[in-house]
Amino acid sequence: MAVLLRYFTVLLSLFCAIPAGAAPDLKQYLDQYFSGAAIQYGYGSGTSSSNPRVELTIHYCASGLYFSSGQSCRPNLYASGYQCTGLEDAGQWRVATQGGQAVMQWLSNQSGPGGLAIQTRSDGMVVDARGNPFYRVGPASCR
Repeated sequence: MAVLLRYFTVLLSLFCAIPAGAAPDLKQYLDQYFSGAAIQYGYGSGTSSSNPRVELTIHYCASGLYFSSGQSCRPNLYASGYQCTGLEDAGQWRVATQGGQAVMQWLSNQSGPGGLAIQTRSDGMVVDARGNPFYRVGPASCR
């Protein structure tokens, strides 16, 4: 009985991870979520120099290009407060899925390829593996 309950719980959690209407095609849902949208995304605690707080606004153009700007802040070792550094990047993006797992992949003009596992919550919000949300804040300003 415990095994059956555990199996049911796992199935329920997998089903709830994809919003209603997006279950048949996770990639399509995520492409629509990002394409043409300006997204705010932040991660890191900002409590140490090895774990800065990064806040970005990323413009995901429908053409597959992106550009982002933001800042990385860490505690100032010599004075009180934080030391922040501006960040800018541009390149190409795409969502890839395999076996029900989604990955935001990018090819940065500055640093090369990268990827980040993403998932959807039951309310449709897209988050990274640590639960940091991607907030839609308006249309992308594509050049």
